[in-house]
Amino acid sequence: MFLLPLTVGLFIASRHGIKQADSIMVLLMGPLLFAAIMPGLSEYTNNPYRFMPMVVFFALGVGTLL
Repeated sequence: MFLLPLTVGLFIASRHGIKQADSIMVLLMGPLLFAAIMPGLSEYTNNPYRFMPMVVFFALGVGTLL
């Protein structure tokens, strides 16, 4: 629910010259894409512990905005 406002906020912060906002957006996109691609190409399932990096990068993104 908070991922879209965070992404918009990071995009705005990126436009204002905060370089860390770009890297955090890319790092947030990684687990989301990996969760969609990994089950299609292998026999692994999408277990909840694999979203832990996304939680960490979400917290970093919120900290960047604050």
